[in-house]
Amino acid sequence: MAETIDQTLAPGLRVAVFVTNDGATYGGGRLASLLLAHCLARAGCEVHYVTNNKPVFYDELLSFSYPSLVHLALTKDFHDGLPEGRFDVVLLVPTQADNFLFYYGTRGFARRRGARLALFNFETPNWFNAFAPVARDEGMWRQWRAATEDGCLILSNSAESMRYAQSYYVDHPERTAFDYWHQPINLRALETVSPQRRENRIVTFIRALDPHKGGQDVLDALSEDLAGFTLVMIVGSKTLDAGYHRAALAAAERYGLSLEIKHLVSDAQKFIELKRARFLLYPSRFEGYGIPPIEALSCGTPCVCYDLPVFREVCADALHSAPVGDIGALRTRIREVRPRPRASAMPCQRWSPRSPTSWPAGRRRAAPWSATARPRGATRARSPSRRGSGRGGRTRRWSISPRWPSTTRASPMCAAGRPSSISAGSSCSSTGGMRAAPSSASTDRTPSRPSPGSAGPTRASP
Repeated sequence: MAETIDQTLAPGLRVAVFVTNDGATYGGGRLASLLLAHCLARAGCEVHYVTNNKPVFYDELLSFSYPSLVHLALTKDFHDGLPEGRFDVVLLVPTQADNFLFYYGTRGFARRRGARLALFNFETPNWFNAFAPVARDEGMWRQWRAATEDGCLILSNSAESMRYAQSYYVDHPERTAFDYWHQPINLRALETVSPQRRENRIVTFIRALDPHKGGQDVLDALSEDLAGFTLVMIVGSKTLDAGYHRAALAAAERYGLSLEIKHLVSDAQKFIELKRARFLLYPSRFEGYGIPPIEALSCGTPCVCYDLPVFREVCADALHSAPVGDIGALRTRIREVRPRPRASAMPCQRWSPRSPTSWPAGRRRAAPWSATARPRGATRARSPSRRGSGRGGRTRRWSISPRWPSTTRASPMCAAGRPSSISAGSSCSSTGGMRAAPSSASTDRTPSRPSPGSAGPTRASP
């Protein structure tokens, strides 16, 4: 989100965000509600965040709306302890628990304070049950739909979600409006994380008890290709299901991976893990929005996932996606992003006092494999005096014995092919040796095979 936000977009609007939190889990929908509250505050609204428990991530976002702020109001039953005065908008952030005190308390507060009602819509049953592997009872959305009785804005978290919402909330079309809002990531936390060294680590987010989140697909996608990697599971609760934990340990041992489980990590810790990892594995079969792929891309980390329309909406073609449920294609995408085994030899490197990769100041000596080094077995010879050739009119030459090979000694790091780090005056031979490129301004420094009876080729110093 940009730092310069026009705070005159909603001057003086009083907004109350009603949401339930259990105070012990890190849920994407709960996080989205607090981010939305801060975004409204940054736009110039006076925002009150009304909830029954302070969320575990509340303190992480305290400065997100700086210099504005979000007022926290804690209430046990959503009837007592509520903010005073009139409000312009009440935003209802629903849950699939049938907590009638929460729903009736929120709608009653909006009516008493003269506020317009908005419902933050994550997904609707006509969308979820069409794609999730395990369908849910449509009665879990009963209170969501009832909110339209009072006249309501259905604010979805994606255009794809809004498309299904328009065919679900049809009871009061004359009093129902639709729009959508894309959730931002926590850029303030991202900015505090320094670059990390890439390691053979895989990050994944696990909600073991929700089949549509792809916990089993994570285990099925592992293979021998990932031997030696570390699988980092980020869990949004204090514990991980024991049965799933045993299955994860067995899968990691079968394919030679290490397993790390991290509970309730902060946004900063999450970004550190994403920056250290080779890729994010996120095989969710259904998402109303899906923030982890966006966070991975913001860290420069590839994301392997299923091809979901909502991912294409917010990430375009930046993800390595596979058809939903196709484990073989998922493994193929993993092979595309995992690092390839290193070659047996590294590219050769030419060192020279004039090259950008020269020895430090005060150590202006030739490297053992450079063109100015004295070859093993060479003897110093003097050339005839030459007018204007330097001190005493003499130049130094190296006399090479016939045993010296036709090319100079290659660096121990030399391999076929010329890397970009080699200086402009050199190239690699097909056998991996280093030879100097011919130049009109200097003699060829490539030693040639000595002819019979000769003392061997000579090498001129610069």
